[in-house]
Amino acid sequence: MRIWLTLIGTVALALGFSSWLRVAGRVASLGLALFCSSWLTLFYGSEASPNLYVAAAAVWTVGQLAQVDRRSNLSRFVLLAAGLAVAVLLRPTDGIVLAAGIVGFGLLAPRRYDGRIFVAAAAGLVAGFLPWIIDAIIRFGGPVERWRSASTIVDSSPRWQVANHARLLDGPLV
Repeated sequence: MRIWLTLIGTVALALGFSSWLRVAGRVASLGLALFCSSWLTLFYGSEASPNLYVAAAAVWTVGQLAQVDRRSNLSRFVLLAAGLAVAVLLRPTDGIVLAAGIVGFGLLAPRRYDGRIFVAAAAGLVAGFLPWIIDAIIRFGGPVERWRSASTIVDSSPRWQVANHARLLDGPLV
């Protein structure tokens, strides 16, 4: 299983960084090499954990964002939305942060981006959340009930989250 997960993680990272080849050229390969030698990749690369795959989706999405401008054709925006959808599907909270960054770029650089950037962000969010919402309705009776059910299993209070993230600052091998 770990060999399979390592293979899938490698493919995901290669795809993620491939979106940077057009913008950064060979530097994208250096970025990939640096990322693959980080503790995140070494620890989660062979685990059934969404961290690595969300990171690969985020790298892909930001690489697409770096290529988008007012002259871009629709396919570039579809690729941007698809990367965001994958990130949202794998980890919704991280996907929301990624979408906020895309919207922020759209607001901060209105001469570079037009309204299609906001449509792409919205489409990515909807496409990523749709399976979650459908599953929540079918299995739990709705998204709120799903959240309440999950809260009984995992302590999601802000105090616990901050403490947990502080413990993991130097990696999960503490």
